[in-house]
Amino acid sequence: MTHRGEARLALYKTVNLKMKAIIYILLMIFCLNSFCYSQTVNEERIHRVSEISPNFPGGDAARLKYFRENFRYPQSAIDKRIQGTVFVTFVVETDGSITNAEIFRIEKDSASDQVRNIHSYYRDIIENCPDCEAEALRFVKEMPNWNPGRTQGNRVRTQFLMPIKFSLNE
Repeated sequence: MTHRGEARLALYKTVNLKMKAIIYILLMIFCLNSFCYSQTVNEERIHRVSEISPNFPGGDAARLKYFRENFRYPQSAIDKRIQGTVFVTFVVETDGSITNAEIFRIEKDSASDQVRNIHSYYRDIIENCPDCEAEALRFVKEMPNWNPGRTQGNRVRTQFLMPIKFSLNE
């Protein structure tokens, strides 16, 4: 091979290596950017269902104990003898904190099977007691952090629907 041919081959190898390096760097940037984007999307998405549901620390027994110790039946509801169930929906964040708590209103005429199932199980839904709703929201917002839901081993933001029963002991 001539000197000129060797020089071209060396130049070609150098350019080829530089191109490979540039392509590799661009590929890494693209993959890293895609990974960061998917992480952001997963952190912002609210799951209605997770593989492992969020739960109160200590389980249901601890939640009932917390309820007995912290729930306050509104005096106006006692005076009017209002009893029944108020539903509160909220998000259990990846750190276990409770956000987006609001009253979940159920329309009796809904065509949804889920709503019909809730209505058939909870026939005593409280529909017109602002004090009951305010107490249910206060109670949920003041709960300690939960164990977050998990999907594929990762903590995920999960929506939770909690019935809160108002019952007068006769």
